[in-house]
Amino acid sequence: DMTFAFTAAELAALVVAQEAHMMDACEVGTRSDDTQDEAGQTIPDYDYGDEIICGFQPTGGRVGRTADGMPIFSDVAFRLPLGTSVQACDRIKITQRFGEDTTEVEYDVAAEPREGPSGLVVPCNKVVS
Repeated sequence: DMTFAFTAAELAALVVAQEAHMMDACEVGTRSDDTQDEAGQTIPDYDYGDEIICGFQPTGGRVGRTADGMPIFSDVAFRLPLGTSVQACDRIKITQRFGEDTTEVEYDVAAEPREGPSGLVVPCNKVVS
């Protein structure tokens, strides 16, 4: 009977390797519904945290699946360090690509993040204003 579980040392090495390939930076925006417009409609507001390392990967309009089989459409995927707090109602703002400052484009998180052995994968779609 073969098992394919990683040892603690192997997992630690995977995390180090994954984070070494996160050459971009972003901020996670946690959604808060504090604002209302003149008609009383709630306007989502986002509180952005500190800049963190990430990997930014355009996916070309990829269709994935949730755990229960629902389709997920996404323009990009962010790879984030394990333990990053991010939910499907949040946003991610890209702040650096390969060490260069960007125009801070915002992306809506399209689905709950998938946790792998070395990081989180977060499907997202560009916010269209």
